[in-house]
Amino acid sequence: MSAWVISLTERLLKQCVMSSDLSSKDLEEQSPSSFAPPLDVPVLLHIGHPFALDNFIVALSHVQKFCAYIKSLAPRGESAQIARDIVVDLIGNSGIELSDLINSLEHTRQELMGLEPVEEH
Repeated sequence: MSAWVISLTERLLKQCVMSSDLSSKDLEEQSPSSFAPPLDVPVLLHIGHPFALDNFIVALSHVQKFCAYIKSLAPRGESAQIARDIVVDLIGNSGIELSDLINSLEHTRQELMGLEPVEEH
């Protein structure tokens, strides 16, 4: 399960980078609508909807806690040591700093909660 969450996170971060258009040198001078790329990629729903974002943050938190728990265990055999190394390597070598990402997503969630719903007529 941890491998799936890390894989999803990597795909999501990759898509966030690919969806951002930072080619312009003076981004501050342009209006946001003049350079906004289309965000019609399904994986971005994980951070675009408050319910999905909550679940994603919880999943990342669980992976982070699981990794900390596995690191704290003293392996009692070769199989346990191999399993521990696999989990720690999977999470540690992903290139994702989970605590920073969780904090950033928490901040994003707070901003989403402050938005007013838009009514269409």
